[in-house]
Amino acid sequence: FEEWGLKYGPQRDDILPGEKKLCKTAVADVKPHTSLIDYKTFSNINRVIWIIVRLKGIARKKSFSGGKSRTISAQDLIEAEKYVVKDIQKSIYCELERKNGRYHTLKPVLDSDGLWVVGRRLRNYNVMTADSTLQKLLPTCHPGTRLLMERAHREGHKGRDATLARFRQYYWVP
Repeated sequence: FEEWGLKYGPQRDDILPGEKKLCKTAVADVKPHTSLIDYKTFSNINRVIWIIVRLKGIARKKSFSGGKSRTISAQDLIEAEKYVVKDIQKSIYCELERKNGRYHTLKPVLDSDGLWVVGRRLRNYNVMTADSTLQKLLPTCHPGTRLLMERAHREGHKGRDATLARFRQYYWVP
């Protein structure tokens, strides 16, 4: 090794003849309107919401707390559910933006939270919910929509009509 003049470690600055540097780069291709959550892997929407709350808590602290528990407020759960609804709505974003899209007749609008809602005209004549909030528009064939419907069923177990009424307090599916 002394004859060749090789040096090892951080003090080595010169490049030997024929030496090649190797650099690896990872690239992720994320489309702007694709979901980051795979809803097919979950059987309960509440589990998805709790995971989102936990991930937001980790992101706020910039590191994992090492197992220390953090109190989760009702506002954290509400914000996480709004995030999940926005994520589900990404799958129909193109249809919502088009003038003659599939949801054009429902007259969807963006609310203050950035969610697509329907029922503005109906609110003036027949209030659908107790607090007169508008229903959030969800796609028909999305696994997240099914999880939200199953949650409405689990909360009551009183049949098809009661489940649909409970679901439509907050969401609208064409």
